[in-house]
Amino acid sequence: MCYNRSLSTPSIPTGGEFDQEKPPLVIPERPAREPAWGLIDVLVLGAGIFVVINLLAAIFLVPMLIAMNLPHGQSPPLTVVAKAAIPAELLAYVFLIICVKVVLSERGHPQMLKAVGWNWPSRPRALALVMLGVLSAFVANAVSAHIDIPADAPILEMMKDRHVVEMFLVFGILVAPFAEEFYFRGLLYPALQRRIGTLASVLITAALFALMHASQLANSLGPVFILFSVGVLLTVVRARTGSLAASFLVHIAYNSTLFLGSVFFR
Repeated sequence: MCYNRSLSTPSIPTGGEFDQEKPPLVIPERPAREPAWGLIDVLVLGAGIFVVINLLAAIFLVPMLIAMNLPHGQSPPLTVVAKAAIPAELLAYVFLIICVKVVLSERGHPQMLKAVGWNWPSRPRALALVMLGVLSAFVANAVSAHIDIPADAPILEMMKDRHVVEMFLVFGILVAPFAEEFYFRGLLYPALQRRIGTLASVLITAALFALMHASQLANSLGPVFILFSVGVLLTVVRARTGSLAASFLVHIAYNSTLFLGSVFFR
């Protein structure tokens, strides 16, 4: 019997080959959801923040009312309501940002500011945006001088208290511009724009922005229209630049000019 010695028998793996380190198991990253949020998400979030503000304001107001010992059925002064409402808004806005951060991370967008289109502008453009905000404040102030604001407007009653004025000053300059731009121009406008286009989205976003402040002005048509116009400007800046930071700069410059002017030149 003969056989071919050139035929090799299968090699048997040695123990060393079995002991070779296996490549680590790579878990694929969660794909980002595009778009990261929809209109229903934004509306539900806005309704939730509204509830949180009112709930916290009521909680803060109760001990104040107990200390004042008001007669049964008498409404608390608006200055006292403001002292409860402003901290409530601050905490609610923090809650808003935390919620958005968590939801965006779960949907594959860990960088929240990038997801909402923060995009800080160049220094010359940033300066131009600040000047636009200052100019808008002067125009709004000049127009409001020819518009009747009801003497019993809540905002006027609240501003009679020095501590409330200080709270409004800090809140209106440091908190409100970022929080309002974050919600209206960072979340709401893009969600609307994807559904109904740019023009309608600009108008609706500005209208809701104005309506949010309407109760402070006794729903007076003239002042609310000014706020609507400011809302249009802010949303157009956001739409044209593609930058939330751009509309934020205009907003903070606008508020700073109005608030500081009302304090130092009233």
